[in-house]
Amino acid sequence: MSCPFCGHEEWQGWDERITLDTAIGSGTVDRRSEAFPLTCGNCGFVRLQSAHVLDDPRDEARNTPGD
Repeated sequence: MSCPFCGHEEWQGWDERITLDTAIGSGTVDRRSEAFPLTCGNCGFVRLQSAHVLDDPRDEARNTPGD
C-alpha cells in the first residue's frame, strides 16, 4: 500500500504492536485490539495497520476481556 501523502511504499514499524483500549469517538470498547504503528520511511506519515487480519482466528485469547 502506498503512502497517501507521498506515494512511496516504504513502511517501517512492522516489529512493534500496540494495544488500543477504546475506539476514539465512540463508546465502543475494543478489548485487546492491536495495531502496527507504521511510519512512512520517506515523509513520516503514520498509519495504524490492524493486526487482527494477521492473527490466527482460532486463538482463544483473541478478543477476550482483559483484566
